[in-house]
Amino acid sequence: MTISFEKPRILIVDDSSDIRDLIKSFYEEYDLELIEAVNGQEAVEMVRTCPPDLILLDIQMPVLNGYEVAAILKNDEAVQDIPILVITGQERWEVEEQIEGMYDGYVSKPFKEVDLIKATMQCLPGIIN
Repeated sequence: MTISFEKPRILIVDDSSDIRDLIKSFYEEYDLELIEAVNGQEAVEMVRTCPPDLILLDIQMPVLNGYEVAAILKNDEAVQDIPILVITGQERWEVEEQIEGMYDGYVSKPFKEVDLIKATMQCLPGIIN
């Protein structure tokens, strides 16, 4: 009998390719599947067609911003339990004011690798050791 497990999938949603590349470099040593979206609309479509285990969500983006994405996903019963880790330059109080209760973690830009990994571990316990 062979048991196989899928790699945990993390969706990185940011309109900056530099930020997406930085985040991917921080996860290199972990056995994860990393997928990317460059705007909010693309993120919503990806979550619905290929649900990730965690969403890393920027707030300031074209098409749909992070606030809109969080509201759409957290009001969709099929995907509302997927944790959302907000990664933004906005102050935490601003994020809380807009989407209180719709995200599971917060990392402030600019961020360090240790901050991102720690927040990931909090959102997905047992995935990254």
